[in-house]
Amino acid sequence: MSDYEFSDEEREKEIQKNKKTHREENPDLKIYPVKIEEDKLGEDKSYYPLPSTPHFNVYLGRIRSGKSVLLQNMYLSKKRFYGDAFDVRILISESAKNDVQQKNMIDEFDFFFEEYSESLLAEILSMIEQDKQDRRYLLLIDDAMSEKGIKQSRTGRDRFTQMITRYRHIGSKVLETEGRLSVGLALQYYKFLSTTLRNQIQGFFLLGDLPHNELKKIAEDYSFMGGDEKEFIRLFTETRKEDWDFTYMNIPNMEMYRNFEELVWSKKEKSKDNVSTDAESESDSTDSEEENQRKEDTDGRRIVREEAKKISTISESTPDKSRKESSRKKGGKKVRKRRIVGKNRKRNKPKTDPSCS
Repeated sequence: MSDYEFSDEEREKEIQKNKKTHREENPDLKIYPVKIEEDKLGEDKSYYPLPSTPHFNVYLGRIRSGKSVLLQNMYLSKKRFYGDAFDVRILISESAKNDVQQKNMIDEFDFFFEEYSESLLAEILSMIEQDKQDRRYLLLIDDAMSEKGIKQSRTGRDRFTQMITRYRHIGSKVLETEGRLSVGLALQYYKFLSTTLRNQIQGFFLLGDLPHNELKKIAEDYSFMGGDEKEFIRLFTETRKEDWDFTYMNIPNMEMYRNFEELVWSKKEKSKDNVSTDAESESDSTDSEEENQRKEDTDGRRIVREEAKKISTISESTPDKSRKESSRKKGGKKVRKRRIVGKNRKRNKPKTDPSCS
C-alpha cells in the first residue's frame, strides 16, 4: 500500500470539492519527502507562483533527478499546490509500474494507462467534452515522449500537438466557460519538445543535471529570462545551490525561481529597478544642473560686484584734475565753435570812393 492512504470518504470529498482559484498568501512551498504525513502540513489555498488552471506544465529531467517526488507533491497533496484543483486525474506512464516512487500515483489517480496512443487520447478528450458536470481534469503524461510514445508531426497535425494548442478551450463548449483540462508532461530530453509545444508552456521545471548542449539550447529559447543566453545560464546556476534544487520558470509572469521559495529573476522587479535607476539618474542630473546654474549665478554676481567696485574706486580716486580736464575739453569746443562762427561771418565790403571811379 502507498504511503498516501486516502480513505473512501476523503476520496469522495476530494472529487466533490470545487476548484479553488484564489488562495492565501505565504503558502507552504517546500517539497517534502513522499512519506511525510500530510495532516501535519499547513493548508495552502493559492496556486501562485504556480500557473493557474487550466495550464500546460513541463517537467524536464533525467532518471533520479527528483521528478517523481516533485510530481507527487504537486498533484497528490491534499492541501498544497494542485492537490484540490482537479476532480478527475488521469495518468499515462510507461514506467510507473516499475518505479516505486510512482506507485503512489497509480493508486491515487482516477485513471491509469501504461501506453500512450492517439486513439486513447481521442477517447479521453471525448470524455471531457461530453462531461456536463463542472469537473476539472488533469492529464499527466510521464515518459511517453519516445520513439514508441508521442510522435509529433512537423506540421503540428498530430493529435497531441493539436490538443496542447487548444487545451484552454477543451470542455468549454458545454459550460460556456474556460476549458477544464490541464496537462502535465514529464520527459527526459528537451529535443522531444517541438517548437509549437515549447511556445505553449506555462510552468517549466528543470531538474537534475542537464547536458551543456541541452542547457545552451534552453538558454537560447528562453533568453528573455535575464535578457540574453549568458545571463540565463548565470541565473540557472543561482538556482542550483544545494542537492535536489530545481529551476522553475513561470513563463506568463516572466519569473525564475530556485525551487519555489527564492525568486531569482523577475521582469517586473527588473523593470522597477530600471525605473528607479533612471529616476535617480535624472534626479542627479537635475541636481547637478541646478548646482551649476547656482554657481554660474553666484560667479556672475561676484563679477558684477567686482566691476562695480572697480568703477566706484576709480571715480572716488579721480581729483579736481579730472574735472578741470573735462572743463577744458568743453571750453575748447566752445572756442572752436566761436572760431567757426567768426570764420563764416560776413565781412563788410569797403566802400568805394566815387571819385576814384
